[in-house]
Amino acid sequence: MSDVEFKIPVFVADISDNGIIELTKSGKVLFANNKAKCIFGGIDTDKNIKDYIGDNDFFMFKKNIEISLYNQHPHSFYFENENRFYNVYLYPSASSVWLGFNDITEKRQLSHLLQINFLRAVFSEKHAKSGYWELDLNKKQFYWSSGMYELFELDEKSTNIKKNLIKELILPQDLFIYKTELKKLLKTKSNISGFVRILTRNAKIKKCRFSADIFYENGEEKIAGVFVDMSDCKENECQKCKFLAKDYTCMMAKVVHDIRQPINVIKLLADDVKKYLPQKNEIVAKKLAESCNNLERMVTDILNLAKNNEIKYEKFDLKPLIEKICEEYEYAIKEKGIKIILRLNNFEVFQNKFWVEKIIRNLLDNAIKYTNSKIIIKNVASCFYMIDNGMGIEKDDQNHIFKDFFQCSTLSQKQNNGVGLGLAIVDFAASLINVKINIKSRVNGYTIFKVCL
Repeated sequence: MSDVEFKIPVFVADISDNGIIELTKSGKVLFANNKAKCIFGGIDTDKNIKDYIGDNDFFMFKKNIEISLYNQHPHSFYFENENRFYNVYLYPSASSVWLGFNDITEKRQLSHLLQINFLRAVFSEKHAKSGYWELDLNKKQFYWSSGMYELFELDEKSTNIKKNLIKELILPQDLFIYKTELKKLLKTKSNISGFVRILTRNAKIKKCRFSADIFYENGEEKIAGVFVDMSDCKENECQKCKFLAKDYTCMMAKVVHDIRQPINVIKLLADDVKKYLPQKNEIVAKKLAESCNNLERMVTDILNLAKNNEIKYEKFDLKPLIEKICEEYEYAIKEKGIKIILRLNNFEVFQNKFWVEKIIRNLLDNAIKYTNSKIIIKNVASCFYMIDNGMGIEKDDQNHIFKDFFQCSTLSQKQNNGVGLGLAIVDFAASLINVKINIKSRVNGYTIFKVCL
């Protein structure tokens, strides 16, 4: 090609729909047709293309020109200017390079739109029996599919494109799960999912799996998501069923551990009956009765769970529940010579009382074992804190303390008298009823468990 002078008639070049420019190796403009002048807002010959584009783009132009001239072969690259998109084709001649700018903005937008609609169709088809919704982040507008109205038991008059009804209808104690996942979605731009409970307008509680992802339409960021009703799930392969059926042997070990706790309390009291009965007849009898009642209720609930995985929710006040549990541990507290400080406010939660009680008992039992002198229990709204000034937990161990049979490295041989299932049960119960637990600890300082119901 170097032996042939590459030329285009000026008339043909000027009426072309493509921008055409002839440049030297250094970027000097030798020729520009009318379309090229429109693209660059007027471009004069004998000036350098660098005067009309940024440094980064000039570097790209120069690099591609050198490649084309060196190989003496046509070449192409992609170029963006003033929100327009071009395929640039280079044709080398003996001493210069001709550039053709093909505007592909509309083609690109159409292709992108088709891709978005294809992805949306795939997403919707995948969740055909689900409640599908979209959120336009710029306009703050919601779109709900008919599946969402059906799931939340609403009519179209109840919704508003500016109103986030999802946040209103998720149970308050589960809302943090939904918000946390959405924050993760916006930060990582990757798919999220989780389980929450919703309260329909007809006062029904539904367990739902939700998932969401980000897509782009006309350059604007949107979120698309689905809600799937899992309340009556019968599929063996679904996540909820897998979770409930996972590791049956270990679950049975946890159940035995659970039942052993109140039995041990009864044994301790029974051993001291002869010694204390004359002076504290009523108190001992009361504790025995309470322990027996707790054992009976626990066994009944576990059997119900084993039969049909049914978890019932009710409204109850957190403060009297914690106070009652602390009273039951009064003997163990006095025996060890420690002090419990309660800073509690009345607050109603809508939860499963049995599993909440199990979480509190196991955390308190754990704190009593390892504290040095005191335990503080306080609540802020529906979250409560279990704080002890014990040996603390190593940072590496904090990632494993909720695992089955795990023992902290800070425990001495004398202190290591458990089997490592107490906190594993806490984690199991929390996962079962969508409760979030955080831990903060310092070795030889303190341990704080934060439980949000």
